[in-house]
Amino acid sequence: MSQARNFLSDQPIVSVYEQVFDVAVLGGGYAGYAAAMQLARQGSKVLLVEPMADLIWESGRCFVPTTGESNHPLFKELVDDVAMRGGADANFLDGAMAEVSATCILEASDVTPLYYAHPVAVEQDGQNITAMIVATKSGMRRIVAKQFVDASETATLFHLAGKAPQLSKPVSEELYLYLQKLDWADSTLPTTVWPTQRYVTGKVHGDETTRQATIRIIEQMDADTQQARLSHNSVDPYPTYDASPSPLQAFGNVAVAVPGGASKAINTLADRFELGLDAIKQLTNLPKADVDASMLKQAIDIPKPIKTRNTDVLVIGAGTGGAFAAICAGKQGAKVICADPFTYAGGIGTGGGIHGYYYGIPGGLQETTDKQISQLMKTYGNVLANFTFNPVAKMVVLENHLLDAGVDFMSRAMLCDVTVENGTVTAALLTTPQGPVAVEAKAFIDGTGDGDLCVLAGADYSYGRTSDGLPHAYSQVSYGIAIREEHMVVTGRNFDAGWCDATDSEDLTRARLVGIAQHQLEKAQNTERITMVAPAIGLRQTRQIDTDYTLTFNDQISNHQFDDVIGFAGSNHDTHFVDYAMESDEAVFWINMTRNWFTAFAHPLPYRILLPKTLKNVGIASRCMGLTQDAHHATRMMRDMQRIGEAIGDAAAMFAAGDLEDLREVPMDQLQAKLKETGAIVDDTTQIKAVWARSIFAGSIHTDTLDLSVNDKVLADALEQLHQGEWGRELWLLAQNRDAVESEVLSIMRNSENEKARWFAAGIVGFWGLAEAEPVFIEAIKAKQYGYEPRGDTTKTRAQSDPVVMPRKTPDWMSAVCMLRMCGSDACLDTLLDLVTQHKPTMMTVVSVFTTLDRMLKDGRITDKAKAARIVNAIDLESTPNRFVHPQPILSGLADMALRGEQLPDSKPANWPWSNTQEDHTWRLLLLKGRLCMKLGLDVPAQLQTMASSDQRLLVRRALAEFASEPVGA
Repeated sequence: MSQARNFLSDQPIVSVYEQVFDVAVLGGGYAGYAAAMQLARQGSKVLLVEPMADLIWESGRCFVPTTGESNHPLFKELVDDVAMRGGADANFLDGAMAEVSATCILEASDVTPLYYAHPVAVEQDGQNITAMIVATKSGMRRIVAKQFVDASETATLFHLAGKAPQLSKPVSEELYLYLQKLDWADSTLPTTVWPTQRYVTGKVHGDETTRQATIRIIEQMDADTQQARLSHNSVDPYPTYDASPSPLQAFGNVAVAVPGGASKAINTLADRFELGLDAIKQLTNLPKADVDASMLKQAIDIPKPIKTRNTDVLVIGAGTGGAFAAICAGKQGAKVICADPFTYAGGIGTGGGIHGYYYGIPGGLQETTDKQISQLMKTYGNVLANFTFNPVAKMVVLENHLLDAGVDFMSRAMLCDVTVENGTVTAALLTTPQGPVAVEAKAFIDGTGDGDLCVLAGADYSYGRTSDGLPHAYSQVSYGIAIREEHMVVTGRNFDAGWCDATDSEDLTRARLVGIAQHQLEKAQNTERITMVAPAIGLRQTRQIDTDYTLTFNDQISNHQFDDVIGFAGSNHDTHFVDYAMESDEAVFWINMTRNWFTAFAHPLPYRILLPKTLKNVGIASRCMGLTQDAHHATRMMRDMQRIGEAIGDAAAMFAAGDLEDLREVPMDQLQAKLKETGAIVDDTTQIKAVWARSIFAGSIHTDTLDLSVNDKVLADALEQLHQGEWGRELWLLAQNRDAVESEVLSIMRNSENEKARWFAAGIVGFWGLAEAEPVFIEAIKAKQYGYEPRGDTTKTRAQSDPVVMPRKTPDWMSAVCMLRMCGSDACLDTLLDLVTQHKPTMMTVVSVFTTLDRMLKDGRITDKAKAARIVNAIDLESTPNRFVHPQPILSGLADMALRGEQLPDSKPANWPWSNTQEDHTWRLLLLKGRLCMKLGLDVPAQLQTMASSDQRLLVRRALAEFASEPVGA
């Protein structure tokens, strides 16, 4: 697992929506896993559809501790694999490790998995199902198969086929809570394979919710048990069943493996596994539908709803912003329905494994909930005393607010279609396990994170950075434990796992599989293991909806004021990219020249960024709001989402209560008054608090700049700082106010005796595109100007450190290469040629040089194309170091070491799970070289066409689409 993952397929990638399968299995629990794996072993072409992306969820989400008995080789393979890694014995199976092992086994099999696809309808030929229609974030798609297995918990295929199945109710719904403690003394709680771990079992009673039952079980613990720490627990209860008095029978070409419809009791994991194997036996006696590839191209009819509901406000997505939107709209008296695929609210802060704030501005409902969460964490000893805010505690508090606000929470519901009339959304169609449900509403709020509602309604959007189309990296968080200061603590592992297009169900499936597999260990130890894989994948970015106003990077840093302010945000420019040369000119200048990656800034948020341009009654409560790519890096944090959720929830309630036709008609003075009432916004910006959960980096948000107004005095102070050779935000203000400061900045660059002052002044001049800065950059490259003292000092804070030890910093010579793209000419070509021929350049150097050449050619600033071609041909991509690396390696520092002839360290991270995250980044070098070759009349690398069609990563195929022989799928 520690080797770089090879994403290049042997054959061109063919979508599952362009194939005909022998069998499609619905449900990724033990029954579906067994059926799919066994069918593949028998030679069938199998698709395993798991809407919630929870493979063997009975282990990985319910944490059932014992397996039961099955002698089937596939069952033993899974259990033995977990045992080999230290997570199982005769009496216990570690649920998290079982999920990882099952994922790795599935990846190595011939089963094709499809996650995040929710069944909404079936197409039939008589009794046979010929196709299953699924809702995805990119619309409804068709799955065609000759036979089907319904291994869902709810007999979904039976419902969609109009069979109205009668399922047995569970005999019990079990919850498991796992606790960690150094000394259990005389505890009688059941043991596991881990010395510090015990578990408590309880049941969900009557009309209790899972969260209510969880808190009741904690309340009933004795005082000694409450001193332990809850490391993980059942996200959903585990249902057990007696034999059904009316067992479900297979129909048409559909076999059944539904626990609540089984002819025998289904209690253990093994029982469920055997149920899946029984379904395969059924298939041998069932017909095969007469299907072919022609069906894949047919238009998909909008399914008819099984019922229609009506409400004032419909919130799609109960995540970080959506939950707050639903609560606030409900508290204002609106009738609210909130729909989400998950069974809990809170998104990344509850199910995504991110349990601390990174910067942000508190106040309003979020401050209220945070205090309630904190109080709940202190109520039961140490049980919930983990993280800045405990995920269980936050789930409970948000659920209580939803209940108090009268919000109808529809779980396991996925948006699949909307009805729009003249820019007004009138209804949304949602998937449910029983069939599609239509919801009519006055106002709609998009809390999906990806803008699903807006896009289905016809809104325009942007996606990813201009250079290669990549959005922010994703994470797949896991939990673990550690011993600190003689007591147990619960930890989270949040690191960049790679990149994916989260609007594409297949690429998101790949990302989920890759992310989970990265947590595999050859041999786990008590304090080096996972306790849980986060149910929600950690997505940072996909679409940015085209709204009435698009907030820019300059709006943030220069603190532009807005009449329609609905709150404030604050963070640093937290880009997870480290190949800054492929970022925008503004980002290159901010990070490379002014060295401001760590500088945090606060700024106002206008209401208009929440309003899609073409839609009247739709608001946004998620990261897809109107932001440029650069602005998104800072305004995407949990506190930001909670802030806009409160604002748009209040606005939607006002809209629904008034005789209004457009959310733009909501009286701004009334909305702002409501937000001031809760403390979400304040009149006196000097009173704004800016806090964060953990001091990861030095520095804080400078809220004293919220009333910043660029005037002569501000610019004079900025010029004085430049005279002193100081870097900072002031350099940005000078760059953005060229007319007022150009002569003075040019004078500093030309005449100052302060070397740093000349350097930073040249950065501003180069940003303006003036050729006079070019000689300064050429000299910096020739002199290998580093720009930081001392070099490689690991005792410095991250904010004060240098490129060798901190990947957010860039040596001056590399910054110079990047800045030449804005002001360079033929004059710099000899220097760039020397740079790549006098040492073996690493990936970051190649990216910087190629990006600069491409820009100068595009702008017509290179006339000596022969010399530019010599630079391109001088670089051997196959031998370029640092291509097989973690998504966030110390690239600039390694490039500087290579330039100086120093021995490069092993690029593989030493610690698990980071050591399992290496990817091949050769594709981006090929992309840049291919573009240069086309501009210079050189032969385009042959690998480009292969990668454009055969790389498993959709974003790579899309980035290389210009070189593909066939169009790349959307």
